[in-house]
Amino acid sequence: MSASNAEAGGRIIGIRPRVKKTTMLEARPTQVFILYPDGREAALELPDTEAETDFIAGILPVVWRGVKPEDSVKDLPFISHGMWEEVDEEQAAKRLPQHLVRTKKGRKKVAIHALTKVPVALEGLRSGDKVAMVLGAGNAFALTIAERGIKIGCELFRCPTKVPKDHRGEEDTKDEDAKLLATLLSKDPSLFYLMEERHQQLTRVAVAFRDRYISMQRRIRVLQQRLQQARDEAILSGARRTDPATSIEDTLMATAKAHPDVLDEEEIEKEFEEKLAEALEKVPVWNEILEPIEGMGVSIGARIIAAAQDIRRFEVKTDAQAKAESYAREHEHEKLGRFEEDIHLVADKLKSDSTRFQILQLVRSAKRAAGKEEEAVLLDQALEEYALRRKLRMHSESKGANKMKAYLGVHLMMGGKYADWPEAKQFPSRRNIAGSGRPANWQQIGRQGLYLFAKQTEYRPSSEWGAKRKVWKGGIAERKQPLNDAALAQAEAEGKENARIPWPKARINKASGWRTASRFVEWLFRTWLDWETRGGRTPSSWLFPSRVRCRTPTPNRPPDNS
Repeated sequence: MSASNAEAGGRIIGIRPRVKKTTMLEARPTQVFILYPDGREAALELPDTEAETDFIAGILPVVWRGVKPEDSVKDLPFISHGMWEEVDEEQAAKRLPQHLVRTKKGRKKVAIHALTKVPVALEGLRSGDKVAMVLGAGNAFALTIAERGIKIGCELFRCPTKVPKDHRGEEDTKDEDAKLLATLLSKDPSLFYLMEERHQQLTRVAVAFRDRYISMQRRIRVLQQRLQQARDEAILSGARRTDPATSIEDTLMATAKAHPDVLDEEEIEKEFEEKLAEALEKVPVWNEILEPIEGMGVSIGARIIAAAQDIRRFEVKTDAQAKAESYAREHEHEKLGRFEEDIHLVADKLKSDSTRFQILQLVRSAKRAAGKEEEAVLLDQALEEYALRRKLRMHSESKGANKMKAYLGVHLMMGGKYADWPEAKQFPSRRNIAGSGRPANWQQIGRQGLYLFAKQTEYRPSSEWGAKRKVWKGGIAERKQPLNDAALAQAEAEGKENARIPWPKARINKASGWRTASRFVEWLFRTWLDWETRGGRTPSSWLFPSRVRCRTPTPNRPPDNS
C-alpha cells in the first residue's frame, strides 16, 4: 500500500468544512482541493468525522482494487478502509473466510459482510503542506490540523470569510470555495494569517465555548419540557395552592429543576464550564487583558474571544507608499540639517533608552540655541514626518477598530454606505434595518458578551469602566435635554429629526451602555493588536483602560443636539 502523492511537500490545500444541514435541509461534506507543485489538481470529499480524521492522519483511502485471495480482513488498518457487500449465509459459503466479517444485528440476527475492495493509495496531510481555511467555520477541524501540523511540519493559514466572498465570481457558489482558497493562498498569501500556537489557544476557547453554549441550550430545552409536563400534570390533577407565599408556577419550576434529566444536563454543563475556564487560563489575551477588568467574567470574556478569535482579521495596514515617502523626506531633512554630525552636541543628555525621535528633538534644540536656525528648521521638518506617520498609524488603527465594532454590532450606521440612513435608525438592530434589504451581519455571540459587560458596568459604578460610563451618560443626558426656543429653531432649520423630543432616562441609560461597549471595543482592539504585533509578548508599558479618554460634561455648556 503506497501513498498517492510522491511529493514530500510544497502542496497547497484548500478546505471548506462540512455542513451537517443547510437551510435547504441538505448535508454538504467537507471539500478538499489539492494543488500540487507540478500543476496537478485533486479534489476530495470527506463525508463524516471518520474521513476527516483519516485525512489529518494521512491514511485516507482514495484508490481501491478488487480483493485477491491472499488479502485478509486482518491486514486492513481499519475496517472502514475496505469496501464491503452484505451477503447471506448461502453467498458467504462461496467466499473465502478471510474476506468475511460477522457482526450482531439486533439480539439474535447476525450480519455478514464480504470484503470486495482494498485500498492501494492513501491521501492526507504531508510534511510541507500549506492548508487554507476560513476563520470561524470548522474550528475543531482546523485546530486538529494545526496540532497535527506541529508534529509533521505542515502549516495552517486562515482568512476572514470576507476574503472568499470578495473573490468569488458572480456565478460561483460556496461549493467552489475549497478550490478558491487554495488558489488564493498560492497567488496572494498576504490575505491569510498563519495559525501559530497562541492562535491555537484562542481557537480552543472558541471550541470550548461552543460546546458549553450547546450544553446550556440543551439544559434549557430539557427544563422547558419538564416544566410543560409539570404544568399538564398539575392541570389534570387539579392542583391547588398550599403555600400562600408561593405561586403554583414557582412550585412547578422547582419540581422541574429537581427532575433527574435536568440535573444530569446541569452536571454536563458544569463539566463544559470547567473545560472553558481551563482553556481560558492558557490564553494570555484573557489573563493579561480581560481578566483584570472588574465585571469581566469567564462567560463574558469567552464570548468576546470566541467571536473575535483572531484580531488580525480587523487590522488595517498603514499606507506603505505614504510611509516610505515620509521616511525618505525625513532622511533628506536630517541630511541637510546635519543631524548625524551634531549628535555630539547633546551627548551629555542622552540616555541608554533614548529614541531617535528624542535625540532628534535634542539636536534641533541645541542647533537653535547655537544660532543655526536654518538647520534647526530642517530638523523641525524631519520631526513633522514623525507626526505624519503617527497620524497615518492612528488613522489605520481607527479604521481597524471600526471594523471590529461593526463585526460585533456596537457601531453606528452612519456615514459611508449609510450616508443616506435616517438618523433615528442609526443604532444597529434588526428592527432598524427591517425592510432595507441590508443584513444584520454582526456577530451575535460577541454582541451578547458586550451587552452583558455593559450591564456589569451599570452594576459596578465605582469600577474603572463604570466610572467612564457615568461620564458618558452625563454627556448624553446633556445633549438630549429639552431645547430652548433658539436651539430648537436652529435644529429644525438644519433638518434634524426629532429635535423637539428629549430622551427619557431609560433611553439615556441604554445609550450609555452601548457607548461603553463601543469604546471598550476600541480599547480592546488597540491593546489586543499591540499584543499580537509583539508576537504574544506582554509589552513593558501596557495600554491600560485609563488611557481611554472621555469628556466630562460641563453643566453650563449650551445644549448640543448633534
